[in-house]
Amino acid sequence: MKKRNNIKFSKNNNDTFDKIDLKFPEHGRIGIQGLSEIEADDFSQILLGFKKSTAGSIWIEGEDILSYSKEQTEEYRRDKIGLLLKNPRMQISLSVLENVEYPLWLKNDKDAEAKATKELTSLGLSSYRNQMPYDLSKENLQKASLARAIAKDSKVILANDPFSFLSEESAKEIAELLKEESKKRLIILECSKASAINQYLDYSIVYENKSLISSIPLSESAESSINTPNTTH
Repeated sequence: MKKRNNIKFSKNNNDTFDKIDLKFPEHGRIGIQGLSEIEADDFSQILLGFKKSTAGSIWIEGEDILSYSKEQTEEYRRDKIGLLLKNPRMQISLSVLENVEYPLWLKNDKDAEAKATKELTSLGLSSYRNQMPYDLSKENLQKASLARAIAKDSKVILANDPFSFLSEESAKEIAELLKEESKKRLIILECSKASAINQYLDYSIVYENKSLISSIPLSESAESSINTPNTTH
């Protein structure tokens, strides 16, 4: 990750977010820390392509997603990125299985049910497949969200404070699942409190007042796969 830069969001107050040009590896667990809830939402919205920017770049799988056309952005959002949110979102009119199938329906995947069933089973949720989302605990809702992201073969999983409302035991379980998945895909973890999730990361990027203050490799694999930018502490 290199080249500090400004990314200006198209917002009514013309707010400026001082960021680096982000160049993510293909897999691993990258933490974005120190952002307020509103700032983290801004960061998520730009990663998802819902907000436009006037400068900067974010490289994922060798492509600058900020340069995508509208059609490319929609394809990226549909096919390549999955979400884990602080408050897991499911369609309450659909069963747990149908919620996991849903992004596959959008891709007209004929194997949607088989893929969704496989991931629910691998995460220990097979007995909940026909239940409704409101019948599940927070932990199991997060697991179902993860199953949904994996089932559609997301190249990136964006996790926004996914441990906030979980017990310590449940948070560790979800973290271990993410660790395993990070061997095959990129996990971006957002957390408002710097260092709070370091134990779950390969690499940490810390912001304060919207400015980069540090970028720290937290594992040997991170050092070999990510270029460490020059930062001012």
